[in-house]
Amino acid sequence: AEIRIASGVEDAEGPLSSEIWKGVRQAVYGVLFDLNHKAFLLRQQKLRKPTPPDSSGDQKQSGKYPRELSTSIMVKEWSVEGKRRDAGESAKLVQAVPIAWRGVPTVKQLWFRTDYGPKRIKAFLSCMLSDTPLMMNPTCVPQKTLIMCCVLRYMIAYREARLLQRHELDAFLATAVSPQLVDANTMQEIPVQNLTARGVTLARWFMNGVEHAMVANDACGSPIPPARCCPWLFFDGKLFQLKLNAAVLHKQSLLELCNGDREQVAMVERMRMAVLEGLEWIFTLPTPVPAAVTDVRNNERLDAVFKGRGLIGRREILESGGQLAIAGKVVGRWGGQHTTRGGGANSQQPRPATGHIRPPPPLSSSAPIRPHQVSL
Repeated sequence: AEIRIASGVEDAEGPLSSEIWKGVRQAVYGVLFDLNHKAFLLRQQKLRKPTPPDSSGDQKQSGKYPRELSTSIMVKEWSVEGKRRDAGESAKLVQAVPIAWRGVPTVKQLWFRTDYGPKRIKAFLSCMLSDTPLMMNPTCVPQKTLIMCCVLRYMIAYREARLLQRHELDAFLATAVSPQLVDANTMQEIPVQNLTARGVTLARWFMNGVEHAMVANDACGSPIPPARCCPWLFFDGKLFQLKLNAAVLHKQSLLELCNGDREQVAMVERMRMAVLEGLEWIFTLPTPVPAAVTDVRNNERLDAVFKGRGLIGRREILESGGQLAIAGKVVGRWGGQHTTRGGGANSQQPRPATGHIRPPPPLSSSAPIRPHQVSL
């Protein structure tokens, strides 16, 4: 069997999309080729020990040895190798893997039996590594968001790399419960001012996962109706970018991401609880904030996170103070600032420049003056 994996724009640092969702494809291959049923027959075959033929070679009493069953099935996957622009297409042999549920029916039973609804949904959740009680609870996860929650759970459970941050998970969930998602006219008029590479990468990983989840749903007999699998029911790229920018750049809380609607917050918290059920909460480290939107209040926090990545000297700039020069003439000076340990990350106070001489007060302005901007 052969399959061609679609390619797209890949991040230079993150893993390939085809590698992230390889586990889902292997489970789908296992369902389509009845690996669980073949493994069951193989176990039954090993329990039956045929009697060897007698001295006369008579096989009527002993019976013939049964044919050995093979559970090793390889699928050839064609995909673009590497992340370079001139990377060529190559083929890899991927082994089909049985899903972690020994009672899975055969593919004919999943497709044609009318009374196998619960087994279909269990097989689908097993393919997505999401076979948990809360995932099957419609109070926590409505049917129209089941695909989304399974994809997010798989991304968090991915062991080869850390794909998601906590606020990024909240941005996905807040997008799904937003009433703006179904208002096409409003979404068309809303501009996206800050389109980040991180947001594009997350959206690409997510949509690739949605595509794999829809394939797994079809392989398991469509336990989720096709009308409930449409991505526009729970995701919009523009709205997700707005939510992500609000969480990253403006440090908005979950209540602010939900526009102050506590009912939306409750829905997000229930879905988040279902997504994280039974998982170690492994989230990736925060990504660097662009220099154009970096605030002085966050410099010390960034120094601790990105120590050794070119931002070591930022704290010395804060502590040394600075002066404001206009047309070559110094019009104001201020002393250094440091963050107090007991007052939190945002509490700052002036620091004496030398001895007991206190520096002059800072210039009165509505916007904070950044020490590294010393001239106009």
